[in-house]
Amino acid sequence: MFKQLSLLFVALMIVGLVMTRFMPTPPMAVTSGIVPLTRLAGQVSSNVRDAVASVIEQRDLRERYNLNYEELQNLRNEVRQLRLEVARLQRAEAVRKTVSPGIFTTAEITAIDPSPLLSRLRINVGGQQGVQRNMPVTVPSGLVGQVMEVSRTEAWVITLVDPESNVGVAIQGKAGRGIAVGAPPDRLRAEFPRNVDVQVGDQIVTASLGGVYPANVRVGVVDNVLPLGANATKRVAFIKPDVDVSNLEEVILLRAL
Repeated sequence: MFKQLSLLFVALMIVGLVMTRFMPTPPMAVTSGIVPLTRLAGQVSSNVRDAVASVIEQRDLRERYNLNYEELQNLRNEVRQLRLEVARLQRAEAVRKTVSPGIFTTAEITAIDPSPLLSRLRINVGGQQGVQRNMPVTVPSGLVGQVMEVSRTEAWVITLVDPESNVGVAIQGKAGRGIAVGAPPDRLRAEFPRNVDVQVGDQIVTASLGGVYPANVRVGVVDNVLPLGANATKRVAFIKPDVDVSNLEEVILLRAL
């Protein structure tokens, strides 16, 4: 079998040599017509290769761009979170310096009581984080109120202008102390002894009465003093709080006294 295949191969080689030897030379016209077609085919092939390479390169560039863009967005989010954390720490430090060193934690406000007669805030920390009733709640600009209810994961804060709120107050730089209660929607009603000199524009701060709030925390500014009647035993003033609770997003809890 192998011998037969060998003979067949030799015969085919001989036939090929003979045909090549006696094959006529193609005319010049045919050759000149084929050359441009060959060049065109080569150019087309080259262009196709270049186009395919360009598409592949653009695809790779798009993938790299998408990866870089995603990484950039992640970095931006991290920077945003870091800035928020820095701002939170700065507010806490301001409270520590100006209000009380007994900072417990910060909390985000998650809801506001919709009742026009009440002023209460829900925060996103609770008993699970160690929050307790009567913890003072503040921000750098002044007092907000105190924790009134605590669940496992959240708590409710009663603010100074709530009708059930009361706080011992004093006039900054003057003698005399009094009690202020909430006067919805946005004021406190304070009563002082008759002989206390309280005037519009006086800065009101917390006093040590009651033992719930640290002393000398900003409460608000007197914007109205009622006329003192002949038989009046108390001097009544209305206070505009330093803190607008409707614009708060975050508060700071102090350790209970």
